[in-house]
Amino acid sequence: MNIAILENDINTASFLEETVKQLGHNVIGSFYNANDLIKAINKNYIDLFLLDINIEATIDGIDCARQIYTHNKDIKIVFLTAYKDTRIITQASVVSPIGYLIKPIDKFDIEAILMVVDTNINTPIPANSKQILLKQGCIFDLEKSIINSNGKIITLTKNEIKCLCSLIKNKNSCISAEQLMLNIWGNTDERISSLRELIFRLRKKIPDLPLNNIPRVGYILLNTMF
Repeated sequence: MNIAILENDINTASFLEETVKQLGHNVIGSFYNANDLIKAINKNYIDLFLLDINIEATIDGIDCARQIYTHNKDIKIVFLTAYKDTRIITQASVVSPIGYLIKPIDKFDIEAILMVVDTNINTPIPANSKQILLKQGCIFDLEKSIINSNGKIITLTKNEIKCLCSLIKNKNSCISAEQLMLNIWGNTDERISSLRELIFRLRKKIPDLPLNNIPRVGYILLNTMF
């Protein structure tokens, strides 16, 4: 993958660049301000942007992402931040980031999220459909908000539906726990244990649902048939 980094802390930027290269990817550039990164977009094909939200400049990471997003809505973005703040996550959600790397960042966090992006970099956006085949013999009816599993009707709660729809929308891409909580409850004030309980109930109601947890990154719905 070709990766661009926006980070104005020289130590963090160096660590990110070195780690990305060690993992076998190409760093197009490590930029200290958004304007330089935006100029580089016209000269290079970039698969993934690692953007510091709290960059100390006129244009921060979220504004930078918005500018890129207006030209290409299929971009892959991972935000870097030292904060887990509802307001910031709400602003960042406008560009549908793959996830967040919370500082201090370690190599395992970077490796996990790059694996997710690399595996699914060419995954097409699913077409709109009222009935979604989650797995063999298991259909999610969006209109009726029910699941038909081999003839057995499974009902879902309102929050379970919100959670499943968010996972389907981000099919084959990792969605962070913070983003899921924002999509379900409208904020990130809910305890992470509430989300885990919700995921547990979904897995119990839909056995063998290809829903995986990426430690310290988020959740990913894989190998779906829609």
